[in-house]
Amino acid sequence: LVDMLLKDACDLNPNLTHLLIWVQVSCLFAGVWGIGGALNTASKELFDTFYKDIWRGTWKYWPDVLRGMKIEETINLQQTLVPTVDTAKYFHVLEMHIRHKIPILLVGPSGTGKSFYVQKMLMHELDLNKFSPAFLTFTTSISANLTQELIISKLVKRRRGVYGPEKGKLSVIFIDDMNMPAKEVYGAQPPIELLRQYFDHGHWYDLKDTS
Repeated sequence: LVDMLLKDACDLNPNLTHLLIWVQVSCLFAGVWGIGGALNTASKELFDTFYKDIWRGTWKYWPDVLRGMKIEETINLQQTLVPTVDTAKYFHVLEMHIRHKIPILLVGPSGTGKSFYVQKMLMHELDLNKFSPAFLTFTTSISANLTQELIISKLVKRRRGVYGPEKGKLSVIFIDDMNMPAKEVYGAQPPIELLRQYFDHGHWYDLKDTS
């Protein structure tokens, strides 16, 4: 988060004026999510008071962001998203990670709207002329090989061993139910290990010739 916020600040202000202030507020904003994001509701209220006392600056309140938002008219009521403080917060953080090409993991109890938020963001908030969204749902029986094949099937082959989105677009892949793959004897989950390999090394081995 600190890296993304500072990059935005530098892009908007190449002269780097007020850089110290940007560093401070970037660290504070990252602290809110890095520490406060893992707390329950009661603890968040205590943390909110404590954190605001650390630094008294000019903050933009999330309810102010909602004033310009409108509810989209849809035929299916189940697909209607009513803007709230929480949706504004989550959409903002999701948009930052997508724009800066940083993977993000949403964690929370079942049925709290995580998948709906992401699907709404990818299909209705992103410019589909610039982004190519794709969706994948893990099951208990999914394997690492099948995971790799499914993800590659959503990309375009550029040349031998190189895949990517359509030219001029950025691919955004949403994987739902990441906890579902069955564990092996010693607790490993191969599909998740495959994702970790890509995040760590930026590539996968070809399943046919291991190149």
